Amino acid sequence: MNDAELLDELTAIRRRTQRDLNCGAWRWLLLWAGIFAGFVLTLAVPMLHPVAHWYWSAAVPLGLAGTVLVDLLNPETDRRVRRADWPYVATTVGITIANVAGSLLLPGAWVLVWIWIVFALGFAVLLRLEGEPRSARALVALAGVYGVVAPLTRDALSTSVVFGAVFVVALLLGAALGKLQETT
Repeated sequence: MNDAELLDELTAIRRRTQRDLNCGAWRWLLLWAGIFAGFVLTLAVPMLHPVAHWYWSAAVPLGLAGTVLVDLLNPETDRRVRRADWPYVATTVGITIANVAGSLLLPGAWVLVWIWIVFALGFAVLLRLEGEPRSARALVALAGVYGVVAPLTRDALSTSVVFGAVFVVALLLGAALGKLQETT
């Protein structure tokens, strides 16, 4: 084998390894887009406001369990190359701590502002870990826009509904991009 053939083989191995590492994120993005869509619905429909906290009490643990299940059922799970789990766990714990702290420390409508910013930044970290820098940057920008716009609005609840809907669309677009990259 000459140097050019060896270089071609190493390049092909690197590409396969990168593809193996970057497969499957779109599945958990779809799952969480559905969970966040449900939360947006509880915020958008006034008669559902009283169940918003109960929704989170059930949806988040089910979402975390669903994420693990999605990973286990992923046809690529038996791949030889796998990322470490601790950055994902640390990010999830960070999202949880930041949202609980914000819920305890921030007044009224600011809690919704904080929660969406934390979710956008947290999911940006998760997407970056998954090798999706464009989607991660889009979520960071979205968090920045919300942080600037939300204090200028009179109705934080309506603004939160709009931001939540945009966040769900961003997750769906990230899932579509991930699925597209997986097939190419």
